[in-house]
Amino acid sequence: MAANRQRGASPSAQQQWRFELGGYYLERPHPEHLGFWYACRYDPGARQVRRRSLKTTDFEEAKIRLAALVASAPSNTNGVGPPGPDQVLSVAALKAYLDERGSHIASEYAAERAVELFTDYLTSISKIEAPVAFWTPAQQLELAKWCVEEHRHSAGYIERLFNVMRSAFNDACVTKIRLDAVGNKVETALMSHAPRIAWKREAIATELKIPARRPRPTTLSVEQMAAVLDSLKTPHLFRFAIMSLCTWARPQAIIDFDPATQVDWNGGVIDLAPIDWIPTKKRRPRQPLTGCLAGWLPAWNKEDEARRAAARAEDRTPPELGLIVLRASVSQP
Repeated sequence: MAANRQRGASPSAQQQWRFELGGYYLERPHPEHLGFWYACRYDPGARQVRRRSLKTTDFEEAKIRLAALVASAPSNTNGVGPPGPDQVLSVAALKAYLDERGSHIASEYAAERAVELFTDYLTSISKIEAPVAFWTPAQQLELAKWCVEEHRHSAGYIERLFNVMRSAFNDACVTKIRLDAVGNKVETALMSHAPRIAWKREAIATELKIPARRPRPTTLSVEQMAAVLDSLKTPHLFRFAIMSLCTWARPQAIIDFDPATQVDWNGGVIDLAPIDWIPTKKRRPRQPLTGCLAGWLPAWNKEDEARRAAARAEDRTPPELGLIVLRASVSQP
């Protein structure tokens, strides 16, 4: 395609077609306006060119971004079937997982950190272009050794890293609607099958001769816990601590908590799931409202109302609504 379009083209136009990869090519259709390079592909069904901006005016950077898009993009295989794990780049499968699933899982940061570590490891051994099939059980163990040597990670943390890898590779094998490099919707899987992620915590610990579990910290006495609470000088940290002690809920459930809609004062219960909460595998149950929390919630509400009233009286922007808000704890000048 590139060669045909170059015939008779001006030198400036020829530059637009001098790089092609996997059926996609670079084009700069509006050099006079922003001058961004675009990833392009001819769609024979629609008889038109599909384009997607790469958000860069630098040709070399555009080539790198096009290569990354093509590497992670699904293709319409017309019944041939998706490629095997020996044909799909590890970084492409991992990136696709973050792009499609990362924002929908509670452990989004943990997944991003895991992918960052996998990428660092591949870079350190000059295997950044390794396919998914590269991750044999022996190679997985080499990654585990690197994690211990470079970052002193525990066996439990390494197991969680492998869980991210397993989820990413399994997700790549799921047939679903995906976007190709120029934004077209394609119903396909990125990969035919995934390698077995073999290592668990106990086996990692045995093989690397490290503890399977780190010693648990000493349980605080009532007096020590009181000292911890007394040391918290900012409202948002104190509220978080009280909510944690009274509910034993996960951090995000506490941050999301809205007393106005999640407390049943007549029934004496709280519902840890907000009205608009999208359910996940981690439950957010209803549970009794403790006497401690029943005392603090009205007091905190009065504090917040007083802060907002003071801000309005001084013609300042009132603090953001919410039980636990970082900015609400910052002293005003």
